[in-house]
Amino acid sequence: MEVTAQDAAGNITAAQWTFYVDTSAGRAVRFSAANYSVTEGDPVTVTVQRTGTLLNNPSTVIWSTADNSAIAGEDYAPLTQTISFNAGETTKTVIIPTLDDNAFEGAEEFKVTLSSPGGCVLGSITSAAINISDNDTKPEISFSTESYTVDEGDTVTVTVTRTGTIGGASAVNYAASAGTAGLTDYIPAAGTLNFGPGETAKTFTVITNSDMEVEGDETVNLSLTGPTNADLVIPTDSVLTIIDTTPLPVIELDDINYSMNEGGTVSVTLTRSAIGTVSTVDYITSDITAAAGSDYIEASGTITFASGELSKTITLTSIDDGIFEPDENFSLGLSSPTSAELGTNTTANVTIVENDPPPLVEFASATSSSAENAGIVTVTVQRAADSTVTSTVSYATNAGTAEAGSDFTAVSGTLTFNPGELVKSFDIPIINDALYEYDETFSIALSNPVMAALGGQSTSEITITDDDLVPVIEFDSPPLMVNEGDTAVINLSRSGGKNVLHQQYS
Repeated sequence: MEVTAQDAAGNITAAQWTFYVDTSAGRAVRFSAANYSVTEGDPVTVTVQRTGTLLNNPSTVIWSTADNSAIAGEDYAPLTQTISFNAGETTKTVIIPTLDDNAFEGAEEFKVTLSSPGGCVLGSITSAAINISDNDTKPEISFSTESYTVDEGDTVTVTVTRTGTIGGASAVNYAASAGTAGLTDYIPAAGTLNFGPGETAKTFTVITNSDMEVEGDETVNLSLTGPTNADLVIPTDSVLTIIDTTPLPVIELDDINYSMNEGGTVSVTLTRSAIGTVSTVDYITSDITAAAGSDYIEASGTITFASGELSKTITLTSIDDGIFEPDENFSLGLSSPTSAELGTNTTANVTIVENDPPPLVEFASATSSSAENAGIVTVTVQRAADSTVTSTVSYATNAGTAEAGSDFTAVSGTLTFNPGELVKSFDIPIINDALYEYDETFSIALSNPVMAALGGQSTSEITITDDDLVPVIEFDSPPLMVNEGDTAVINLSRSGGKNVLHQQYS
């Protein structure tokens, strides 16, 4: 455009100006979409559009990438560049590489932004989000085993493993909570295990307490929860068993021999060597010579020692059958202890002492007699009451005025009364000596009764009556005459008997 001017002197001056009209408002630059998606490792193509009515002029715009959850250099290649639209161009594309990192991270995102427009203005979509979907599988986290053990009072290390794609970071929560163990048996533990890239295992510890009580083995429950960038797989729960190292208490009988009167009772004491939790032991009676049901009441069951108890008793009962019999016995045995072990005295002998009187044995007669020429004398011994037992008693002769070997034959022996027998007898040989004698006596005595007692007639006297004629002594021929001064011979004669006799004369 040319302009002329004339001053007051009439001089004419000419000038030329050029005027430009800004048409950039007629051209707008923007992204074709607000969101783009791409799989990890693949490139993403982003389109920038130029719209408007005055597109015959060039335009420029700067675009750049920025981190969100995706990290430049790790998840994508960062770019910043100028896009130039020539006259008539309406679209431009930019290719952004994404990086395959072999680590599961889940979906990540970065953004691209338009700025500094030239020959144009920014349109409606100046920022776009790029979503990178992870092509790696989730790693799997679990306990290394379904069970762990630890001695009471020790510390156990628990291992948690991670497998699969482990190039990235993962995390998981852990906890140790009460099972059968109480809070006095272990120290509760909880926290988070963080796996760094490449790490396959992490550990945590559980501390147990030693309480010196017999409790048996106890358990603590271990669990995994709340995984991050990982999945939980079996075993996600594990059991920690605390091994009770406290020596087991010893249960035994306090004696191995007990006795009670027939019809009575006896208390048998069981002892436990140490306190603890509950301990049990089984017991049962068994026949020896005594029979359950007729001589004693059978007993069996389980004895329970509560925590802190050191002794328990069992009462055994015998039956009074009213029949004399020998002392009888049965046994009491212990077995199958729990939370304890058996000691030395596991079986006791229990004797039932007989309380019925024994049968009496005695001679049928306190005295008897026999003729010298009878040959034998039979002696009877009787048992005063019937009995179901076998009784024995010894017997023996004792010399009196009658002498063994010349008047009788000494005898001794043992009589046996079988069950139900009431009378026994034995013979004593009598010696016939053909000598006139006075009646003579000897005795018999009972002794050493077994399963019996001696009665009032435990001795008996035997009289031997002589069967020989009384000898007669007389002068041969009375009267006797003799001359004075001569010697007189007087003859005596004896009739009967062969024994030596003495006769006085004067």
